Amino acid sequence: MTDNPFAPHPTHIAQIGISVERLDDLIQQTPVTQSTPSSVASLTEFAQKMAENFFNFVTSFALNQSQMTPQPNETFVPFSAVEQWYNNTKRKLDANPNWWKS
Repeated sequence: MTDNPFAPHPTHIAQIGISVERLDDLIQQTPVTQSTPSSVASLTEFAQKMAENFFNFVTSFALNQSQMTPQPNETFVPFSAVEQWYNNTKRKLDANPNWWKS
């Protein structure tokens, strides 16, 4: 206990600590109670929106070959590669919304 000049009586001091534990250890210690898992539909929707956002962002920088000027310090990715990534990601999500967990 420490005296606090602003309090009429002694006060208590609390100390807070942070413990870093392995996930496996935490799972054994902490029972899951009253938890509601996220719905697969919302996770799928989130992943699709993220993929669409990435696709739209990247394609906003698209240039055709006649518009390109030599830039030795810049790397260019073919639009078809981004489009292929988007289509593959969408196909994987449609087949298994949790594919990204493995």
